[in-house]
Amino acid sequence: MSARIRTAERTADILLCFLELGAELRVTDIVARVKLDKGTTSRLLSTLAARGLVVKDALTRRYRLGPAIFALGNAASSQNNLAHLAMPALNYLRDASGESAGIDVLVGEARVCLAQAESRHDLRRVIEVGRPLPCYAGASGKVLLAHLTDAAADDLLRRIELTRLTPNTITDRATLMRELKKVRRNGFAIGRSERIPGGAGVAVPVHGSRGEVIAALAISMPSSRYEPRRMPEYLRWLAKASRQVSTALGLGRPS
Repeated sequence: MSARIRTAERTADILLCFLELGAELRVTDIVARVKLDKGTTSRLLSTLAARGLVVKDALTRRYRLGPAIFALGNAASSQNNLAHLAMPALNYLRDASGESAGIDVLVGEARVCLAQAESRHDLRRVIEVGRPLPCYAGASGKVLLAHLTDAAADDLLRRIELTRLTPNTITDRATLMRELKKVRRNGFAIGRSERIPGGAGVAVPVHGSRGEVIAALAISMPSSRYEPRRMPEYLRWLAKASRQVSTALGLGRPS
């Protein structure tokens, strides 16, 4: 096992102590639980504190969970709620198009599928729910990137390696930025064999209660069943499903 994996496991064990032992803990409480020496435990706690994951009380010298943990919890709750609210729209998309439908969000530098309704075809596109995927390849990823500010999208793309996954993957940053502007202007994205050979998809944005883009809604299919002449149908179904999810999230309600 590598040193990085051991460090990650030890850090996770420390955080879990607050669930198992109590809300405020001394270093010695944590040392006894995770079976590490005091110096290593203190260093890991200092790293967690620097990132807001734990807070040290200056008077009692005890640690408690920090604000970053609660922000992560709120984000997880929000995403779980989004997946639940999106299922009727995903089922509608699957039934209308006959293809798989999914909803993706941007998580750090990757896109993640929160929920999907699988096509009933024997040959179908299926994306593993919860699996991080490259954000720069495929219709959903391009929708999510296109609705960041230009500065935020450029910054994100400079932090990741644009690996060529298929012959159709866009790996030039300037070309991809031009593609994102086109997606933003058109209101939808098309992906054809960009992440995996033989896959195709069409995606549109989903808006939150304040009108911000919070997710991408997509129809995915094998390339053999993608028909450009049916684009008006794809977009009509996607627009209806997107409105359904956005309305469920509170878009258009008086604040």
